[in-house]
Amino acid sequence: MKDVVKHFITATVFIAFLAPFHYIAWFSEEQQVPMWVKGVVLFFDFIVVLIIGDGIRKYMQYLKYGNSRLRFLGFPFYLGGKMKLALEGMPAAFDSVTLNLRFIEEVYETRYSGRKRTREVVCYQIYGEERTMNSGASRGGGFLMEWDLPDNKEMTTELSGRPGRFWEIEIKAETPGVDYDSRFLVPVYAKQ
Repeated sequence: MKDVVKHFITATVFIAFLAPFHYIAWFSEEQQVPMWVKGVVLFFDFIVVLIIGDGIRKYMQYLKYGNSRLRFLGFPFYLGGKMKLALEGMPAAFDSVTLNLRFIEEVYETRYSGRKRTREVVCYQIYGEERTMNSGASRGGGFLMEWDLPDNKEMTTELSGRPGRFWEIEIKAETPGVDYDSRFLVPVYAKQ
């Protein structure tokens, strides 16, 4: 529900920010406003429409699925071992679910544009495993997952480090109406 609220707050701030520009572009009688100014205002209006549309999609997901959650069936998870998880709050009716387990590393990259230099954080998938499950795997809006984790001590979770490194599982299911789509961080560590 937090994502839904964030989308609508962002849209409200954009609308409040754009209000004076709308007045100048469309209702000001003092002078003729160039078409390019009106085009820029319309471009930002399109961004607001996209933000609101994504917020409505997330709200529909929330109404349909509620707050799904991932339970750890054992903790902590260690590299080279098994990871057992249970997803709760899944839709009861779906054809198949796609599960993506990934290890991601954030990298700082410098981009050049003429003399300007900017640094951006870019995420790279170092490891990935994808599975597809059919609807028979779901029991009462949830299902169990078991993963064999690779035995590579370099793939330990380091959220506070630079670069950041983390494991996530992405779960997608096509259902009638709004599709299910969630990501969860998973703590995986190297044995000491």
